Amino acid sequence: YLDVEDMFRAWQAVGVEPSDLFWAGVGSRKGFFKLESDTNWRSVVQSYCNWWTGNCVRRDCDMGISVAYDYVVKFDLEGNLLCLREGKLHIINVLDNQTLVQTIENVNNFDISNSKLVTYFDTVYRVYTLCQGRYREHFQTNSEEKSSCRFTLSNKFFAFEDFMAIKICDSDKLEQFNFILPELRFVNKMSIIGNVLNVAYICNPLTVGLIIFNLQTRVQLNNIVFPDNLDLPYVYTSSHLVAYKESWRGKYLTVMRVSGELLTTLPI
Repeated sequence: YLDVEDMFRAWQAVGVEPSDLFWAGVGSRKGFFKLESDTNWRSVVQSYCNWWTGNCVRRDCDMGISVAYDYVVKFDLEGNLLCLREGKLHIINVLDNQTLVQTIENVNNFDISNSKLVTYFDTVYRVYTLCQGRYREHFQTNSEEKSSCRFTLSNKFFAFEDFMAIKICDSDKLEQFNFILPELRFVNKMSIIGNVLNVAYICNPLTVGLIIFNLQTRVQLNNIVFPDNLDLPYVYTSSHLVAYKESWRGKYLTVMRVSGELLTTLPI
């Protein structure tokens, strides 16, 4: 029986790459957790192994620009650094030599999810797909409301707020649909987990709600209204569960299903 670190060396020595099912077994025995954002079990096991052994690589990247309030940085699947500065999105390879791979003009905001990138400028959203190290435009759509830029992205779906409605794009089928709700007064944040869209909203100064929408069936699963005076940053969602605490000083975490069924209250 080999330790995890020795497993990588052994497989590399024989020149064979085991299946993801093998690494899933290793991860299960070790008690590792695979998040929905993780692409495969091998990367999960490798991450844990790197953490334990301290075998992490530090790379310093001098961007040549000062950090300011509009300085936004994220990393993509290929290890490129995406840097938004002064209306331009710079894609920089920092794994080898620091190389500017691509520049996308006219960007006010952006987000990435796996191989997808969305940019927002004025009233236009553009969705890109990562292909051979570069982002290629897949499709674009317009918003009627210029001031709004609440949006969220997954590898299959893209959703954005647009004048009292949430518009949803299926990037595989290139279809667009929406849902309009009278209580949708102010959208605070949105997220897509699997095939579930979560929309946290405020309908008056005291009432906070969460709309849960199935993107595959295009059916609203629930509209949960939370207790008064709840702070939105303390609402947590997954594809199956909703948890919340009333404030950062809250001593209890309430957990329920997306159907609204109360499961438990945990002291924290």
